[in-house]
Amino acid sequence: MTGAPEPLDVAAAWTTDRTALTISVVNPTLQTQRLAFRVVFQGGGARLASEGTAWVLTAEDDMAFNEPGEPPAVRFVETRVTGVQDALELAPASATIVQISATTKK
Repeated sequence: MTGAPEPLDVAAAWTTDRTALTISVVNPTLQTQRLAFRVVFQGGGARLASEGTAWVLTAEDDMAFNEPGEPPAVRFVETRVTGVQDALELAPASATIVQISATTKK
């Protein structure tokens, strides 16, 4: 990844077998943020799927915390995401991990 998509903290990596791209983003703001991105495949053609899986760590209150013996207030929620070819929508005060499958063009 290149660029400085402030105020977001972003990292991306391929799985070992290069069958999926994982993007992690921390949104420290209290507003929904949009992260636009472009994937460039070097050394051969490949294509990202238009949907993937997201794991979002967040809570209803930005000051929430988990207390022993109580139901978790801050938790990961797994969801399917669609339309992830070039942008992600990120919940306020959240950490998001998205995994998108990739296929090699033949």
